[in-house]
Amino acid sequence: MILGKTSENWTGWVFCAKPDGSNEGWVPGQIIRSEGEHGYAVEDYSARELDVDEGATMQGIKEMNGWLLGECDRETGWVPLDKLRKMD
Repeated sequence: MILGKTSENWTGWVFCAKPDGSNEGWVPGQIIRSEGEHGYAVEDYSARELDVDEGATMQGIKEMNGWLLGECDRETGWVPLDKLRKMD
């Protein structure tokens, strides 16, 4: 993958793309092994962000750099933690 800029708003995220420029998205730096301007992911990853309606329930899978990877309405993706509230 081609490594791009780091996020100014979200620490630990790197903008990446496939060598042909496709599939651009933000990737957690923890899963990237860099080799100069290029690198590779050490685990499967999707940069998909979810749109979640107020009051929806989300099942968390993994938390990284202020975001939660989770499932909501049978869809999986990332949501900023500051938009979520932990249920009792």
